[in-house]
Amino acid sequence: MTDTTTTSTTTVAAAAAGGGAAPPPPPPPPATSSPVQVAEICLDLLLAETERHFMHRDVQNANTSSSDDAKHLQAIGYRVGYALVERCSRGKPRPTDKLDAVKFVCKDFWSAAFGKNVDHLRTNHRGVFVLQDTSFRNLRHVPQHANNDVANERLQIPTGMLQGALAALGVPPTSVEVECNSPPDVTFTVKIGVAP
Repeated sequence: MTDTTTTSTTTVAAAAAGGGAAPPPPPPPPATSSPVQVAEICLDLLLAETERHFMHRDVQNANTSSSDDAKHLQAIGYRVGYALVERCSRGKPRPTDKLDAVKFVCKDFWSAAFGKNVDHLRTNHRGVFVLQDTSFRNLRHVPQHANNDVANERLQIPTGMLQGALAALGVPPTSVEVECNSPPDVTFTVKIGVAP
């Protein structure tokens, strides 16, 4: 058995010395920090169930209003958005002003959170930014003829995520308003440093 090992080692050494083909390169080292991937359908179902849980509670919980539930969903979104920006911005230079922060949100954050960039960004250069997504992921399964309540429920967590993302970048918004006239087209109006 030792003779075979010696022979194969000698053959490899001879091949490396020019007597034949070079040995294959060693395999690359395993990735140390690959991003965790989740199936989109699982995430969509989890978000829908979370929204349903808070927005359609039993009659026993009549003492909580739908605005309280919406605020709770936005608070969940805020924490998610804040943490996601910290992860997305790791190793990248921090935005230096409001416009750079919003651009970061429109590209890097939106892509990580919703699978694509924002379609349109408009600003008046005085702290008001309008982000439009014409095929917003959270609303793609909402029929266009559905009432606004369904769309509004689905937009509470993303609204909070947007607030948290901007806060993590050092430009907490004064207000974030969302408008959805025909799903999945959605428009977020963000005011930073402007009276609401």
